[in-house]
Amino acid sequence: MRAHRWQRRVAAVSAALVVLGNLADVAVGGDVLAVSWTAGAKAALTLLLVVIAARSARVSPSEMGIRRAGAVRSALLGTGIALALAAASLLVLRLGPFVGGRVTYAPLRDEAVLPLLFHALIALPLQTAVPEELAFRGLLLGLLMCNLSPRRSAVVMSAVFAAWHMVVQAQTLAQTNLDSVLLVILAAIVAVLALFAGGLLFAYLRLRTRNLAAAVAAHWGFNAALILGLCYALLGTSVSAMMPWNAASAAATTMASVIDTPRMGPESADPSGMPAKLRLIEIANARPNHAGGVRR
Repeated sequence: MRAHRWQRRVAAVSAALVVLGNLADVAVGGDVLAVSWTAGAKAALTLLLVVIAARSARVSPSEMGIRRAGAVRSALLGTGIALALAAASLLVLRLGPFVGGRVTYAPLRDEAVLPLLFHALIALPLQTAVPEELAFRGLLLGLLMCNLSPRRSAVVMSAVFAAWHMVVQAQTLAQTNLDSVLLVILAAIVAVLALFAGGLLFAYLRLRTRNLAAAVAAHWGFNAALILGLCYALLGTSVSAMMPWNAASAAATTMASVIDTPRMGPESADPSGMPAKLRLIEIANARPNHAGGVRR
């Protein structure tokens, strides 16, 4: 591929991804947990862009890291690294250094458990991990490596990856409990650096394993673990009580207690010790006398 043509294609793909990602995030809104048609449209348009650009630039599936061989092992490696990084990130957010307390995300307060699980286990891979990894660690990285070294390609790709997230990062920070302008600015800088580092890590996994599955699994695992961990830290034990299996267990326990409760027999229905039926008959037969009293 000629250098000038390659440069135009890299610039066109990078610009298209940045514009698409940020405009779509404006349409989706500030709640990154929302599952909507706009989020689905963003994923579909991203995949369409990948297919068109890959065919136009003649980037093969193997050059994008799409392989069956070693996919499972690569995915397991990516998942393990992602969970370790998510645990460290949750610890930092929990301690809240330089903030003076735990960092929280407002939409998690009103999010029910089942929709949250749906987002983490289904929406995240389909709407985020798979489209973004195909676009960045697949198409863009493969296109860059046609003329650049893997290291330089990973750096350029990670910069574009961070730019793709500009709007969503601003929306996310706006819904945290950071109430100082200085803290928000510092958090924005940290977020950009974290996104850039994440792009480098996902690229390393894809190049190291020669399989895009490692990057997809790492991206999905990190985001899912981070969201679920923040939710648990925010809501505490109420999350456990709301889980379907725990709710069913509580209902079964309640039902068992009702069944095991001894029923009141006829001899204990009245404090006087009189059987309940005889007591009702006595009350029914009681009628007032002429003196205003009750004659039995």
